[in-house]
Amino acid sequence: MTEPRRSLSLKELGDRVRQAQHRQDPGGSGGGFGNGPRSSLGWAFRIGVDLVSALVVGVGIGWFLDHTFGTMPLFLVLFFFLGAAAGALNVWRLVTRMGMMPGPAPEAAKDRGPEKPPGPEGRG
Repeated sequence: MTEPRRSLSLKELGDRVRQAQHRQDPGGSGGGFGNGPRSSLGWAFRIGVDLVSALVVGVGIGWFLDHTFGTMPLFLVLFFFLGAAAGALNVWRLVTRMGMMPGPAPEAAKDRGPEKPPGPEGRG
């Protein structure tokens, strides 16, 4: 009636994945940062959304607290700066994850393992 499906070897599976990726993006213009206009525009949009959303949330919380407690500009100003700091931190994390910052990549730091404190010979 029906034949049982045979399992693919890892090589065959890898070949099929590469073929599917090539069919999806034949020019290789997407995928990573700086590989094409779509990718760069996507990263720029993501950075902008991270900044603006953190500011909107901070200002919204500040406005709500000011109206609740009747302290009009106090919480609004405070949470504006907290939202700006949160947005900058989000962008910093995104940029370091993309590998745009100088220094070792985050994956390379994980591969090394924990840093060991200097032994007695290192002290002077």
